[in-house]
Amino acid sequence: MNRHTFSSRILPGYIRFLIWSLGYLLAVFLAFRLLFYSIYDETGVFDVRIRGALGIGMHIDLMVSCYILLLPFIIWSVKFLLNKTSRIYDRAAIGILSVLCSAALLICCADIPYYDYFKSRLTTSIFLWINDPDQSLRFLLHERTFYPFMLLFIGLAGITFFCFRFFHHLTMNGSASFGKMHRMLILLLLVPAMWLGLRGAQTYKAISIRTAFFTNEAFINHLALNPVLTFFDSFNEFQFRKLPDDEAVTTAALLLEAKNTGSRYASPIARHVHNDSAVARKNIVLVMMEGMSAGKLATFGNELNMMPFVDSLMRQSLYFTNFYSSGIHTCNGIYGSLYAMPSIFSRHPMANVKSSDLQFYGLPQVLKANGYQTAFLCSHDEEFDNLGYFLPRNGIDQVISLKDFPREAYENIWGVNDETLFDRSLTTMDSLHMTGKPFFTVILTISTHPPLAVPTKTAFQPQQRKVSDQVFEYADYAIRKFMIDAARKEWYANTMFAFVGDHGINTSSGREAPLALNHVPFFVFKADSTLARASSNLGMQTDIFPTLMRLNGISYINNTMGVDLLEKDRPFAYFSQDKRLCVINHVYYLVIDKSETEFMYKLENGDYSNYLDQTTMLADSMKRYVYSMLQTTQFMIDNDLVGPP
Repeated sequence: MNRHTFSSRILPGYIRFLIWSLGYLLAVFLAFRLLFYSIYDETGVFDVRIRGALGIGMHIDLMVSCYILLLPFIIWSVKFLLNKTSRIYDRAAIGILSVLCSAALLICCADIPYYDYFKSRLTTSIFLWINDPDQSLRFLLHERTFYPFMLLFIGLAGITFFCFRFFHHLTMNGSASFGKMHRMLILLLLVPAMWLGLRGAQTYKAISIRTAFFTNEAFINHLALNPVLTFFDSFNEFQFRKLPDDEAVTTAALLLEAKNTGSRYASPIARHVHNDSAVARKNIVLVMMEGMSAGKLATFGNELNMMPFVDSLMRQSLYFTNFYSSGIHTCNGIYGSLYAMPSIFSRHPMANVKSSDLQFYGLPQVLKANGYQTAFLCSHDEEFDNLGYFLPRNGIDQVISLKDFPREAYENIWGVNDETLFDRSLTTMDSLHMTGKPFFTVILTISTHPPLAVPTKTAFQPQQRKVSDQVFEYADYAIRKFMIDAARKEWYANTMFAFVGDHGINTSSGREAPLALNHVPFFVFKADSTLARASSNLGMQTDIFPTLMRLNGISYINNTMGVDLLEKDRPFAYFSQDKRLCVINHVYYLVIDKSETEFMYKLENGDYSNYLDQTTMLADSMKRYVYSMLQTTQFMIDNDLVGPP
């Protein structure tokens, strides 16, 4: 009997190898999709929508698999067409395939814990986590929830290696030879087949990310996606330039009421703001609370009462019930709160090629120009998020970070705990007060940042059972201790304390973009409680700067995208979630995905219906507003207009 099987006489060995590899990849992607479903299912039923998502997912998986196989296919096809016998083609093809499959496995394993944080399939925003490799490695090694996925990747990488060896032995050994016409005919048939696979087996219109958005239920749409596709697609930036630049800038200037533009200032949005100089200027302490969603507070409906002190402090303060972070990362919160500029999606605002070397004109610079001393304190390495470079260039006199604490004070991978950080802050403010000048101090807390663990060097005793709740109890305890200790200081009566969440955290939501990721508390406290009241005005972190200037009676030139929340209720607030653009008013919430899929939600709890068709005019107004603001922001950065006007 001929040693060549029927299939080996019809198809060359490399094609049979690729077919086996395709089947393996499809099986792996399906397994990851089912794992994703079992962990994050929010529907509770396996209905026609779930089956539809799995069906779309199979087409997307086919497309992704064919892209992984494409380069090996080309290399082997060239060898086959030219009838070459050199093994260098085989080694190159298998080497490339191994690297691409390993990358795909790593992406799939990283995607599942990533979704838990951001309710998004994996994107390039993960690079915001690894701008400091040492710190990121410590985070990965200490976050135990990552361990199963690290082991899963190692195991699958080994299985993949042995499978490829098996496929090679099964298909490539003893392959039959083919004549020239036979080779050409085979390729004539295989190239269209590969082309069809690259389109997800769709002849009319290629499968795409947008295909996955076929319901109003966010989880079901995400179930259909493949993280390899979302990751590589996210290298393409969100296209927010929807208007001519001059039209966008003119619109933004009108909305910001920049009436002092023209020949007076180079910047199109610079405007002189006159505040009541009779108001006594106070020291300003800005506490940025890590991962502090508004929903963690009883004031906003939390039933666990985990943060009673912060809730009571808020009720004695000027606080804003409709306030939103610029983005979903700490770098977005620092940038927006201090420099009053919105973040452009998943770009790192303080560590990108253009912005990192610019001079901004926000809260630190204006206060310095008015005689203030400025300091920024954090518990971790100042190189993380490029803080040690960016902040001193932009108005911060001293950055106190991990290097300034004794090693015995280190608590976890991020450095010291909140109590130690607050104690050092008090010492720093004592020193600043001794100079006789007012001070502006920013304190970035850390204890609610993963990996979640209650500090050991503390007298705090948790009441909640879950560690994820205990860390917020501890944050409340540390803030309470800080404020009690501050009240004993000479400078306390003449100090204004502002508290804001740097960003929120993910909670279960059927909406495409959970509001909890951006809805954060912002309140301003004075010892005499004269500010105490609630405001429902729409606000953003960009508005902290103008609002604090008003409260301190400082006149200045506002060359930012921020507005004074005591004077103006924005028509809309806007923010990003990396690959999503979000715009909100008091009733509706517009979400625009990078694929340009749009959802218009009502803010009523539990209503996940898409009202886009019923709110066309409102949606157009929202989009014109946010595109004008973002394009103007980019115009200011591109033309070096963000500094002193």
